[in-house]
Amino acid sequence: MTTVQRPYEHQAGVVTLDARRGGTGRRWRRRLLAVTIVVVVVGLLGFVVYATPLIAVRQVTVAGNAAVTTQQILDAARIETGTPLVRLDLGAAQDRVAAVPQIAHATITRSLGGAVRITVTERTPVFALQVGPTSYQLVDKEAKIYLAVEHVPAGLLPVTMPSPTTRLLTDAGTVVTALPAPLTARVATVEVTSPDRIVLHLTSGATVMWGSADQSALKAQVLTALLSVPATSYDVSAPSHPATK
Repeated sequence: MTTVQRPYEHQAGVVTLDARRGGTGRRWRRRLLAVTIVVVVVGLLGFVVYATPLIAVRQVTVAGNAAVTTQQILDAARIETGTPLVRLDLGAAQDRVAAVPQIAHATITRSLGGAVRITVTERTPVFALQVGPTSYQLVDKEAKIYLAVEHVPAGLLPVTMPSPTTRLLTDAGTVVTALPAPLTARVATVEVTSPDRIVLHLTSGATVMWGSADQSALKAQVLTALLSVPATSYDVSAPSHPATK
């Protein structure tokens, strides 16, 4: 009697075709299950991160402010508690805070604990530009006009100029920051007509021809000594050759 052997079938411990097919199917089912688990886990993590308050803003704090209130900065940032952290547009929030006139720079950071911190750097005014009888604009050290006020803040000098330009604003800042406090107290106003014609009007009624903003620190030293001489006019435009009248 003749025995017919099926393809791939052997008598002694060799895997048959059906067994191979079964093993391949099991491997594919295991892989499909693994992929399904990964997809489900990633989906759940995405849901937790983006759509639930589990990883959300819990607290917003502000640091570095003095002239601007904390509430003003919070209002500008518009960061709501409960917002998922990953959905925060920090760049847009920083731009909104930096748009507050008194703010020069803002940085916003977040942590996984739900804390958001807004750190600001405020502008420091160096003088008050007079634009009307009782109206002024504050100017910072970068020669930026940034805030309208009705009164000159304590410690600042009022400055007048016919047409504000970056050059004139910069020169005015150079002059007023070179004046020591005792000398500043004796100045009523600073008049800037051109880059080469800056005049200090003293509280005594006397005038000081300052000239340009060059050598302002030396000019301040010379003027401090020169004021010991009673006069109605002082000239320190050439600090090595001061004059009085």
